[in-house]
Amino acid sequence: MNRAIALAGPREKLALYLGSVCGLRIGEALAVNDGCLSGNRLKISARVNSVGLVDGLKHGAKARSVTVNINELNKLLRALPDRKSEFWIESSRGKRFSRNHYRSGI
Repeated sequence: MNRAIALAGPREKLALYLGSVCGLRIGEALAVNDGCLSGNRLKISARVNSVGLVDGLKHGAKARSVTVNINELNKLLRALPDRKSEFWIESSRGKRFSRNHYRSGI
């Protein structure tokens, strides 16, 4: 994992953090936006699937909340190139990734 993090770009480092440290699924990480963060908590209430952005989580749950290290998260967010959308993990065109497109790049 340390090698993957060392070789990763800013967007990929954020994705690795959200997945490995925060426990988010790929679709949940792709749906995270500025409105999800409150203090040191991320409220996860949407996901990206093969259809697109959908409310609710896998298996019918409405939402869940995870604790983040706010200092580490802010460091990762500051390292991102200028964002063009509300989503933290976006394509180089400033659009939200589709789940299938992002998975093919991993």
